[in-house]
Amino acid sequence: MARLRLGILARSVTSLSPWEVRLFDGICSDERFELVVVLTGAFDVPTVAQPWSALSNRLVEFDTARLARVQHYVGPAFEKALTKAKVWPVTVGPESASGPADDRTIASVSKLALDVLLVHGLDDFAGPLSSHARYGAWALRHAGQRLQTTQPDQVMACLELTDYIRVSLHVTANSGAATRPLVSAAFNLEKSPATTLARAAEKSVSLVLRELHKLHATGKLDFKPLTDSPAKLQASAPTALRYGRALAGVASGKITKTLAQRAGRLPLRWSLFFGEGEFQPNMLANTIEAPSADSEFWADPFLFQKDGETFVFFENYVYGKGLGKISVGIYRDGRLHVLGDALDLPYHVSFPFVFEHGGELYMMPETCGAKRVEVWRAVDFPLKWERCATALEGRSVADPVLLHDAGRWWLFANISETPFEDHCNELHVFEVDGPALKNMTPHPLNPVVIGADTARNGGRIVRRDGRLLRMSQNNSHGVYGFGLNIMEITILDEERYEESFVLSITPTFKPGLMGCHHMDQGEGLFVIDGCRKFG
Repeated sequence: MARLRLGILARSVTSLSPWEVRLFDGICSDERFELVVVLTGAFDVPTVAQPWSALSNRLVEFDTARLARVQHYVGPAFEKALTKAKVWPVTVGPESASGPADDRTIASVSKLALDVLLVHGLDDFAGPLSSHARYGAWALRHAGQRLQTTQPDQVMACLELTDYIRVSLHVTANSGAATRPLVSAAFNLEKSPATTLARAAEKSVSLVLRELHKLHATGKLDFKPLTDSPAKLQASAPTALRYGRALAGVASGKITKTLAQRAGRLPLRWSLFFGEGEFQPNMLANTIEAPSADSEFWADPFLFQKDGETFVFFENYVYGKGLGKISVGIYRDGRLHVLGDALDLPYHVSFPFVFEHGGELYMMPETCGAKRVEVWRAVDFPLKWERCATALEGRSVADPVLLHDAGRWWLFANISETPFEDHCNELHVFEVDGPALKNMTPHPLNPVVIGADTARNGGRIVRRDGRLLRMSQNNSHGVYGFGLNIMEITILDEERYEESFVLSITPTFKPGLMGCHHMDQGEGLFVIDGCRKFG
């Protein structure tokens, strides 16, 4: 397909948010797209007028400025594209300063043969102009409105959220027609309402880019059955009180954490829980806990059977160093017997995915601290390993796993593409040549999964009863690793990827748990990790 011809509708190119600049820069640096025109205007019309109190506004301003700080982004590709693209002021009709674009503006846009118009301001003009973009006018929405991280009612709407924040991409295809949701994604809640909204906007950049990539590849829009609810908060004084309590909760949480640490209670204590037999959800209550030493926590367990023994590789996080290492033990007679450390490096390592191929034993741990993927080969199993391959140099990659299925190798990895380190929102797939990782082809739909509720890997991918099952994390309710999902991969080839939800596991199987985010299964044994707020 030829390059997609894109236009942008915005108040001004100088008043864009950092996430918008990052989106436009990604578009302009991709040879599949061409920025044709930027339509600007000296005014903007708020989508909803709310009688917020002065106190509410001040709380939002404080939250946005102090807690939801977003790194400034310079878009060199976008700046270069602006020198070639047309930048036109929108001419309004005679009815009012906020009236529809006049016939001259519409006629000018109609001659550009746009494929997509990206709406980032001047919302009232999106409808009239959408008829002159082949695939309509696109806008990200939250709480029933176009996504704006500085809009008070959108920030306030985050007070209503209890599990996650959902952002959807909507399309207006014809003048005057209602918008249709194309796709949506759920992201985890953050420490404050403004932070939740700002980070959701940053994470939504990949959502728009992926749909543009799909459109370029297929030439059609794949609408999903979605709903988009409007903002609920209308009052001023009660809302201000709730907002004040939310900000006070951020401060009290920091104080509680500090006092607990001074009292010798360490935060986020992960432990391993073992269950005998083939995994069934009703068996979780009977699992046996393997508690870590007081100065450590244990998580991300992988099982490996060899010579009649079940070896357990796991992340061993040492509080004093602030880094994780890979330790290994043997599970025997209902207990975990720790043998020692398999990898203890100058940077953080975790998620020790261990596998066998061609008579060799390999480990692919998470090494995002080194900004790459690493593969290690066993020299003297299980405690001595040598690095034999690296890939994705310079990229922040978490929880990588290899899948060898139907004669093909696939790498599944969670890559952080945002200005902040957050690996919970995007799952990328690459076809590779095996553990050597010399030849890697990114899947055309990358990231194939977007959303904190299902994207992050939570263990190895396995075949069970003919079904290809992926363990994934549920990062929601403001908690990292709130729960686990079992997802079934239904389509995986060089052009398509689809998966469906099978089962959810929540941290209710043992008293005091607030999270669980990883599980592995072996012959007659399974292991899951669980987290307590303090230990």
